[in-house]
Amino acid sequence: MPWLLLPSTMNTAQKIYKEILDMKVEEREKLFAVIARRGFEKDFYSHEEVFEDIRQSPFTIKEASEYLEVAEITVRR
Repeated sequence: MPWLLLPSTMNTAQKIYKEILDMKVEEREKLFAVIARRGFEKDFYSHEEVFEDIRQSPFTIKEASEYLEVAEITVRR
């Protein structure tokens, strides 16, 4: 079956590609190294497999606002 991209999928793919191009070279290298190591070994990954590297404690309001690039008050809402 040929690869089909729906318009919404194509917009997402283009957005992701642009984001990859906008990354620093070092970050791009890390991304591709992770893909090469862990890649797409199977069709379904559990929540733990995907998020095991993320810390288990909740983010602080300050950390969340910095990550989302919004004001702390926006996160509180």
